[in-house]
Amino acid sequence: MRRGVAVKSVSAVVAMSVLMMALFGCSEPIAELKIIETTEVGDGNLKVKYKIRTIDGSSCSLSVSFLRPNGVWTTTKEGSGSEGTKELTSANDWKEHTYVWEHKTDLGPGKHDGIKLRLIPYTLRKGYGDTVGPITVGEPLVAVALSTDNSIAFVDPVTNTVVFTVTVGNKPSALAQSADGLTVLVANESDDTVTVVSLKSTLSGSTIGTVTVGDAPVDIVLSSDGKTAFVANSGDNTIGVIDIETLTQTTTIPVGANPVSIALSPSENALFVANKNDDTVSIIDTKSLSVVTTIPVGDEPSAVLVTADNKYLLVACRGENTVWAFKTSNLSRPEKIINVGSQPIALAATSDSLLAFSANFGSNSISFINLESLTATDTITTSTSPTALSVSYNDAALFVACKNAGRLDKIGIATKSRTGTYSVGSNPVDVAALKR
Repeated sequence: MRRGVAVKSVSAVVAMSVLMMALFGCSEPIAELKIIETTEVGDGNLKVKYKIRTIDGSSCSLSVSFLRPNGVWTTTKEGSGSEGTKELTSANDWKEHTYVWEHKTDLGPGKHDGIKLRLIPYTLRKGYGDTVGPITVGEPLVAVALSTDNSIAFVDPVTNTVVFTVTVGNKPSALAQSADGLTVLVANESDDTVTVVSLKSTLSGSTIGTVTVGDAPVDIVLSSDGKTAFVANSGDNTIGVIDIETLTQTTTIPVGANPVSIALSPSENALFVANKNDDTVSIIDTKSLSVVTTIPVGDEPSAVLVTADNKYLLVACRGENTVWAFKTSNLSRPEKIINVGSQPIALAATSDSLLAFSANFGSNSISFINLESLTATDTITTSTSPTALSVSYNDAALFVACKNAGRLDKIGIATKSRTGTYSVGSNPVDVAALKR
């Protein structure tokens, strides 16, 4: 009898447990979750689409946490537009929801690599969650060369504020960055050096070396493998070749008078040099390190650019308010000479090679150039004296260093409008939107 009573009692407990699970949404199998996609919103938030289900469609709660490299799992800050973490409806055949992570609060400004994000559903007990990562989140900083302050300001494009500055040489004039955006080279015009800045720490940078180069370096580019840099030494009419591993200028290449702008071809087998004082562009074979040809261009060539598809060489001719467009397959004559604003001094282009931009120093404007029709289609007003340009990693924004205004302008490429302007320091002369 006792054994029978005991069995009856156990059966009653099991029945009650099943009833309780049914009533409170904890029936078996327990809640399941799968992440569908993550999207960087661009304002310091990450949108996460996910689906949850329970066998009876009962509601669930959500636990969300993130993990830095070598860190510990930490609860996330929920952002605007999220559906919350309580009373989330589910279904037997999955129900889609959205969670927004405000990572700018949890991680700080800039881009962050190697991040993991974990979502776990709960009913009365822990369910089966899902983890995404390692992923990169956040908007990369924007580096600005401040020639009077002898420093580089690193700007958060989300909050429009200077996050930190790094002191470099005397009168920094130009910037180049590595393929991963973690190293920045700075040409210092007045002390004939190049400073190497490391950005391994998100919230600070440090100088890790200095290279002595030629007279008055005013532009610099870095190979995609990070091993070789080329610097335009405007004072002695040469291009310096820098070995990054040894931090030495290994040789110089004579070019035209006053080389002020240089650009590597996409394949990096050619370097184009704008020689401002003799109205030419020198073309250097990067393997033999010698000039293979020189082409005449318009008055005062001040900037050169090769489009990412290697179709066009663009040359901004400051003295005649034009941009010369050459087909790289035929450098004997320009395909078209494009009229732009007054004193074009810098060029940039989108990665899809559909649009180019000219910074017009004399008319405080940016010209949008359609690379299919080779025409200037739109003009955007900027702060005083736009001097340098850089396109964001996703082709969404154009950053403009405005020298005499001491400001950095941000232009929406799709909207063709200025979306922000903010003070960065004295005489910003170059800008580099860091890569993601």
